[in-house]
Amino acid sequence: MNDILDEEDVLQECRNQNKALNDYLSREDVVQELITLVTKDPEGSPDDRLRFKYANTASEVLTSDTPAIMEVICQTESLDLIWGILDLPAPLNPLMASYFTKLIFMLLNKRCEQVTAYIYSHPSVFNKMISHLGTSAVMDVLRRMTTVESGDQAEPLMKWLAGEKQMVAVLVGVFETAESGADETLLKNVSILIQDLIVDGRKEAIELQEFSSPSPFLNQLQSEEHLRVLLANILGGDKLALMTGLPILITLLANPERGEDETPLSDMDI
Repeated sequence: MNDILDEEDVLQECRNQNKALNDYLSREDVVQELITLVTKDPEGSPDDRLRFKYANTASEVLTSDTPAIMEVICQTESLDLIWGILDLPAPLNPLMASYFTKLIFMLLNKRCEQVTAYIYSHPSVFNKMISHLGTSAVMDVLRRMTTVESGDQAEPLMKWLAGEKQMVAVLVGVFETAESGADETLLKNVSILIQDLIVDGRKEAIELQEFSSPSPFLNQLQSEEHLRVLLANILGGDKLALMTGLPILITLLANPERGEDETPLSDMDI
């Protein structure tokens, strides 16, 4: 395997649909070996550039949008290996996490139905992502899952996260630091994620010219039930919860940005 990954033109040949090469790279055992390279921290040089040399090339091969390779990636055994990175203790190696994120983004873009079907049948994936939100790349995956737009899976995925998994309640609960044990990095990332959910929801409402948000995440964040808990956790918690949570409250209180040609909200609309 390493001999092939050492070849300078392996990626180009893969994208050029070199049949012999792709027949080899799309073998189930080979795809799983490639996935292992990008999800298992390699031993060796302390220099990440050398230690992750093959992992980097493997990541590029796996995300080369080669149909035969993609088919094997979408098999349950392969997805088990990909999501298995979340079984590692926190914090994840940022470079490994970036490979994971790149793979999941590709799957959500190209094979959304298959990857969401896997997620629905493996609900522990959500809890594992929450435990790794201190890693920014994992936070990016969760946010991407809230903004899936293509295919028939967009609405079901949002409903699954907002309803069955109660994502807003889970994120708000992180700021009860005495219970969650969250550190500063985790709190900062959760704060960023919640602010993104607010901004995304308001932007979507403006684009649809609606005064109420179609986003279940924003609707829940603005509900009395969750606002009460959020305020209690941020204002009644420790200094760290206040410092990282205050930007959420500022974002909630800010007026949503509207386009120049749009009519501003009147008093009757507020």
